[in-house]
Amino acid sequence: MTERTRKWTISHRQWWIIACIFGFFRTGSLYFYNNEAPLLSTVPYVFLCLFRLVFYSLLFFSVIIAARQLLLRSASALFSPVSALSPKTGWLDYGTVFLGWLPNVIIKYPGALCWDTWDMLFCYRTGYALNARQSAFYSLLLGYSMTFFERLEHADWGLWLLILGQYLLYVLAFGYSLQLTRRMGFRRGVRWAVTGYYLLCPYVIAYLGVAIKDAPYSALMMLLTMLLLDCSLDAEAFCSSKAKLILLVLSSAGICLIRKNGICVIGLTALFSCIISLRQRQGKARYRLPAAMLCGCVLCLVINGALSRQHEILPGSIKDALSLPFQQTARYVKYHSDDVTEEERSVIDSILQYDTLADRYDPRISDPVKNRYTENDGLLPAYFSVWARQFIRHPLCYCAAAWEQNYYLFVPEAERSNIVLYQDDDVGYELDEPVVISESTVMYAPVFRQPPSLSRWKTWVIAEYRLLHNSLLVGTLSNVSVNTYLFLATLFFMLFRKRACLLPFIPALLTLLTVLAGPAIQGHPRYLFPVIYSTPLLLSFALFTWHEQHDIR
Repeated sequence: MTERTRKWTISHRQWWIIACIFGFFRTGSLYFYNNEAPLLSTVPYVFLCLFRLVFYSLLFFSVIIAARQLLLRSASALFSPVSALSPKTGWLDYGTVFLGWLPNVIIKYPGALCWDTWDMLFCYRTGYALNARQSAFYSLLLGYSMTFFERLEHADWGLWLLILGQYLLYVLAFGYSLQLTRRMGFRRGVRWAVTGYYLLCPYVIAYLGVAIKDAPYSALMMLLTMLLLDCSLDAEAFCSSKAKLILLVLSSAGICLIRKNGICVIGLTALFSCIISLRQRQGKARYRLPAAMLCGCVLCLVINGALSRQHEILPGSIKDALSLPFQQTARYVKYHSDDVTEEERSVIDSILQYDTLADRYDPRISDPVKNRYTENDGLLPAYFSVWARQFIRHPLCYCAAAWEQNYYLFVPEAERSNIVLYQDDDVGYELDEPVVISESTVMYAPVFRQPPSLSRWKTWVIAEYRLLHNSLLVGTLSNVSVNTYLFLATLFFMLFRKRACLLPFIPALLTLLTVLAGPAIQGHPRYLFPVIYSTPLLLSFALFTWHEQHDIR
């Protein structure tokens, strides 16, 4: 071991100290983060938050260094001398996740609904205009399948068909990732550990039977990441495979169709891919990768255009993308209202309804503020001028608003308040009473039939998911902030070591940046699933590149 390597080593005593400190932070101050009081209300709390950020960043970067140290000592503990992939074992990975997850899907029959999905279904059934914000494509997919089987008096079959489609997407994405661990030459024990994590991770199994647009979106993002990782392993073979390029086109189109920000993710990933190709002066075949992603964007635009001609689809609002500045303005009005001029008040009122803004401000969720956006997009330049002037006057107010909206991404002990589970399809049925929409009264009655024999099992699996969340090993590995730190530590490690292999990290990085700048989602971690799902394989890929680069035996 060289002197340069030795300075990065971590002794057993140091690991015990780090583990004890982490355990204290994980369980010792939950009240502080479950309290409704502002997190940055006093100077000591500010220093405590900064200390936690530094400590956790060093902790998870040390995890990467420790894995590197293990490779230096004995690469045989992780890697086999030759690749373990063979045609006979290739389908074993897909079969394992398919059969391992199947009971969770069957028990949820015909499927669970969340509020957003019920809202899509309600708009479709009542003839109310669909909203691009809620994914018109997913709304129509659910509506068409349900309507077809409703003629047979089995609308629940339509919901079940949608759930099965999502399930197969999960199997394809995660089975593909397990195949990549074989290609990278990881030993059987490592592959079993990754498979076990997939089969037990509550953020995977709890959403397999839920009709929610974030489930197929996350599976497609995982599939996109695995395709980019596959390309990084062997670019020439990947770009020569028509099947993989077609799969890349379809996954890119699906990402763009399901979420509005998907086009930004695909476009920026394609741009980064072009930059890598130019810097490395690779052949023309490598440009097939960004071309396939851009073809997916074009396919999305064609499909959305066809749907718009057939159905009334309201344009999406920009308010979700402006959640962070809206929250900062609301906090400013709440705590510094005496420092708001009449001109600034008038501008804010034209955007966010000033009189009730302070009362509506909730530091943990942006919905009460952003849902009162007046949709006056033309006044946004004037609003941002006010926003900038107020930031100069009270910058700490803006920093506090940003931290309180996103702190759960960086504080592991906040996880207990970041768990939302959906049990069945009863969401929205309390609205059997008349509902007024656009001055017309609409009745909505239940259309799905749940087998009574499964009700008890549904309650049981929800309790199992909560138990897994609170377990030490699986709960920690599934923790939102743990995955955030682990992903960032792996990204920085790759940035310093092998920048050419950064392409598979781009979709997850863009997802994380979107969450930071987007709506406050504490309690709803599904927006971060693309990061949580792909982190184990990205970490494995980082270890593989280190092993390959230094030819460690």
